[in-house]
Amino acid sequence: MKAFTDPGDVVFDPFLGSGTTMAAAHVLDRASYGCEISPAYCDVILRRIEHLAETEPVLAETGEKFREVAAGRGVSAVEGADLRQRDSKSIRRKPNGMPCYGAKGKP
Repeated sequence: MKAFTDPGDVVFDPFLGSGTTMAAAHVLDRASYGCEISPAYCDVILRRIEHLAETEPVLAETGEKFREVAAGRGVSAVEGADLRQRDSKSIRRKPNGMPCYGAKGKP
């Protein structure tokens, strides 16, 4: 990011994951935008940014604070919440109906 952008530039990450790109953008004085499909990882990202920016994130669309949004979804806003319980579903079949196999050849 440092090699291809300057302070004040805008950075976009279409797959935020745990928010590393957004966190780096904040540290390097870049504006950042991104998308993440998993609500649990959105929570992780918001916690990271909240810690770095020292301010509670606000949902631009409604003005709700992070903790209000999390509570409305029935998700803990407490740091260290177990992501595996909230955001993991066992995938047993591919979209074409064929079974998925693990490392040991078992579905």
